[in-house]
Amino acid sequence: MTTEMLDKAINGIRPELIEEAADISTVVKEKAENPDAVVLVQGVEAYRSPVWRKLLAAASALVLVGGAVTGGALIIKNRTAKPADNFNDTTSAQQITEESTIAQAEEATEAEVTEISEENTVTETNFIELQLHETPHYAETHDEAKELAAEHSITIPWNERHKYRVDTKHYAELLQSDGYDINSLEAKSYIYHMMLNSYLYYDTAKGTINFPYSNDLSHYTSVDFQDDFNKREIYNKHSNYSDIISEKFISSEKVIDKIYNGNNYTVIPNDWQYEIKLTEDNYRYIDVSPPDYSFSTYICNAFMGFEFNVLMPDQIALPWLMRFENWQINNISERIGRTVAELSGINDKGNDFTLAVDIYTGILIEYTVSSNGTVIDYLKTTDLQVDIPVEHIEPDLTDFTKIELFKK
Repeated sequence: MTTEMLDKAINGIRPELIEEAADISTVVKEKAENPDAVVLVQGVEAYRSPVWRKLLAAASALVLVGGAVTGGALIIKNRTAKPADNFNDTTSAQQITEESTIAQAEEATEAEVTEISEENTVTETNFIELQLHETPHYAETHDEAKELAAEHSITIPWNERHKYRVDTKHYAELLQSDGYDINSLEAKSYIYHMMLNSYLYYDTAKGTINFPYSNDLSHYTSVDFQDDFNKREIYNKHSNYSDIISEKFISSEKVIDKIYNGNNYTVIPNDWQYEIKLTEDNYRYIDVSPPDYSFSTYICNAFMGFEFNVLMPDQIALPWLMRFENWQINNISERIGRTVAELSGINDKGNDFTLAVDIYTGILIEYTVSSNGTVIDYLKTTDLQVDIPVEHIEPDLTDFTKIELFKK
């Protein structure tokens, strides 16, 4: 490639990508020379806690090469982005000379690359790193456990939660590939992560769940639900066979419960979480002295209905799955049109359980709990659709009487 051709190619690249490339080339070089080193990128906080709070590269390096690709460009893939609240705007621009550009191309030969044309828009999906499971951490007191969890948590805007996802396509393909150990630490850590953080992986959900009516396992009750997390609207209808028991209408401002026994309804204010605390997987559960005590961090369910157990099953994952030696993945199968991991094990109460978990969303499809071979509890999702448009449902309160829960 001549100098004239190189200048023309560089001029066709967006300026912000050129400014980032020099810093990224330094990262590539330092990591190649010392893979265990903590590499600092200017303007990014270095943090040594496990996995997704480690320092992660902020951008992809765009480099030009001569000979192999004339007038084209290569983008290094699979670089992940550190959580947005740890970035600042102090990164300085640097000039890229012809010599440094060629050097970057030589250093990138071992990176995974894909060719793009000058006319294409450079896009990239960033993922956090999957945190491999560790034995539950220990604290002497509840307060110490709370502080430890807080040290490994960040507060994120609800509408930016998708920035903190792992690569589900990658792990789902691994789980379904020939020869892959579905009970490896990686595989089990992925299923555990998905159940703890399911709300990161979809925006809307619509379906039906069945569970026992009171304590009578021969008689089930159903909940039809449709939830839109972007519009902050949740609706569910609780039925006993053909008879409607109640309807719940949830918005960011209020919760309306329509109760058919007595034709009454209630209205209470709702405080939708516009920010949530995201805690590392390995610090969601902490053992506390004495051993029969613990500290757990759950996703708040104040704005949810009956379907909470299905759509955000961390309250099942934490006590049942946090000790990996007590459960296993039996196989990957299909249920109600979803690809699921079939699990079995012994829960925190000493009872046998089975679980079926959607490997793309972490949504719970089914569970059973047995004691001495007899099923004592179950939940089954009989229909599920995710990320489809759901219609707004306005409550019809005709002939229903409002009950004042809070007297003025």
